[in-house]
Amino acid sequence: MRLEDIKTIGIVGAGQMGRGISQVCATAGYQVLLVDVAEPPLTEALVKIRAGLKRAVEQGSLTDHQAGAVPALIRPKVQLDQLRDVQLVIEAIPEDLAMKQELLTELNRVCQPQTVLASNTSSMSITKLGAASGRPDRVVDLQLHESGPRDATRRSRVRPRNIRANIASGHRSGETAGESPCGGQGRAGVHREPCPDSDDQ
Repeated sequence: MRLEDIKTIGIVGAGQMGRGISQVCATAGYQVLLVDVAEPPLTEALVKIRAGLKRAVEQGSLTDHQAGAVPALIRPKVQLDQLRDVQLVIEAIPEDLAMKQELLTELNRVCQPQTVLASNTSSMSITKLGAASGRPDRVVDLQLHESGPRDATRRSRVRPRNIRANIASGHRSGETAGESPCGGQGRAGVHREPCPDSDDQ
């Protein structure tokens, strides 16, 4: 799979990380399926994404047109089976190894064989997660990196160009490792700068 083949991205987990990644991906023009276990966290995520987009416009980091297009690209879902036809899945659930391994095992069942699975983990072995997935050659580590004194999950400027650059970085990491172009358990970072675009205080 080539980077340009990625049209729809599934994101599992509608907390701070998940909704931030959703906003970045949608701002970059990707279709996004945001999955969580129940409707309330999804509803809350969409409300906070809209609030963040409004502030981004006020601060000049997005135009009205750019911000207006984002919500329609993010579709909330409560079933993993809805991710069957996406090209990339990014997990953004709590930092619990057993929970992440179980999720990746389930994603391997649900998703197409060519789908790339990415983890936003900041502390866990991507090798262990890849092994649990059943497709270790198609698992990458796609992290959000802190770039200032505030945590990257909190006050973050939308930088849509970075999500594309760093998905590509994950592909290149796999190639360098001598494995498949989308896999190789590569590490990629989505660089996000601190700013008051989020209402999480």
